[in-house]
Amino acid sequence: MESSSKLPLHLCHVHKRSIFINRTHIFFHSIALVFLLYYRASFFFFQDTTKTKATTNLAWLLVFVSEIFLSFEWLLSQSFRWRPVSRTAFPERLPGDDKLPAVDVFICTADPEKEPTVGVMNTVLSAMAMDYPPEKLHVYLSDDGGAAVTLKGMREAWGFAKWWLPFCRRYRIKCRAPEAYFSAEEEDADFGGSEFIQEREDIKEKYEVFKKRVREKARVGDTRSRLGRDQPAVIEVIQETSSDDAIQENETESFDGVGGQCVSGTGYYIKRLSLCSNSIHEDGDPMKLRQSFGPSNEFIKSLHQNNKPDMLIHRKNALLNEAQLLASCAFENGTEWGEEVGFMYGSVVEDYFTGFRLHCKGWISVYCNPPRPQFLGSGTTNLDDFLVQGTRWTSGLVDVAISKFCPLIYGPLKTYTFVQSMCYAELALFPIFYFLPLWCFATIPQLCLLNGIPLYPEIKSTYL
Repeated sequence: MESSSKLPLHLCHVHKRSIFINRTHIFFHSIALVFLLYYRASFFFFQDTTKTKATTNLAWLLVFVSEIFLSFEWLLSQSFRWRPVSRTAFPERLPGDDKLPAVDVFICTADPEKEPTVGVMNTVLSAMAMDYPPEKLHVYLSDDGGAAVTLKGMREAWGFAKWWLPFCRRYRIKCRAPEAYFSAEEEDADFGGSEFIQEREDIKEKYEVFKKRVREKARVGDTRSRLGRDQPAVIEVIQETSSDDAIQENETESFDGVGGQCVSGTGYYIKRLSLCSNSIHEDGDPMKLRQSFGPSNEFIKSLHQNNKPDMLIHRKNALLNEAQLLASCAFENGTEWGEEVGFMYGSVVEDYFTGFRLHCKGWISVYCNPPRPQFLGSGTTNLDDFLVQGTRWTSGLVDVAISKFCPLIYGPLKTYTFVQSMCYAELALFPIFYFLPLWCFATIPQLCLLNGIPLYPEIKSTYL
């Protein structure tokens, strides 16, 4: 065990053949783009544009600018293909339970009408049932909408968890989201005993009762979110020494070979030290810590300790009061939260922005893609939600692109590689660099064709 602890938990494999193919394609494609841009430029610099119509000059100019934008965006996008790698993980090399770090799992929801409570509770249950030392695992469910049905559903999920968690651990169930597990039958073949089958049926009946109760509460309870209303924080602590999980990263794989992928959405694991890094002063000056993290003494005490679950038992009332303080909107005023500590403010794509800032500070990330998906999610199901989500993402990316943290300006000297800054720049600039070109190419070539304005060389042209 001692020798295995010194071995790496994963190995990185560089795909040299893919690197050669990708870079060769980039080279030849770049040559083709140079010829195209030269052809466009020659119209303005080597021909007498005074003899052509103003509409022709305008059409060529718009197409020329569009092709420059798209060429530059294409060049940035090739950074994802610059150094493809893959990793092999060795979970058997993990240290013993006593040496594993404490893990906090955060599950966020906002609207029970778009994110049904039963589905959210399945996520909670699967997290609680993960194969990890229960005394080192804490699951947090946050409902930004403040719907009463979420709190009621959580209480029901806790009751069902007392049956579900022991069942998963006793029979080493791999799929630990009850909805997914009871929808698949192939895993039963690993056990087959009459005792297991009977217990499985009992658990399934309890799960159906659980779903029915949650849905009834959704019908008669408050499913409305309170996002537009001021409200005090509602905190409920449900504790027992049975809990949860280590989350696998599920990010853009292409980032991995050029310095590590960004924080994106969900399904990632990040150390607390990464989010608090420079603000945890070595001298431990309480005043400096309060300036960085706020006035909560209990939170400051927790910065230098890995795991103290028994504090909730001995000092429950005091800690609940501290939790109310931490959850208040005014707690972060005058602190470094959102600027140097935690997730960064200033953009609605706080995950992307935070990942970029962390990489600029030297953060190292890796992409872990196990054969069996660790978490599955659901996306938008109608056009309205898709457009709202897309607008939110693109507006947030543009916020970063036009700020002082533009990846091409702020990042090249601070990220692990310049290519990594190009990856971030491609994501931040694509809403700008695609907007005008796509509109131009959707209209101008067709109008030019109808009006007899040539945009591309003819077959007998000397240019070809």
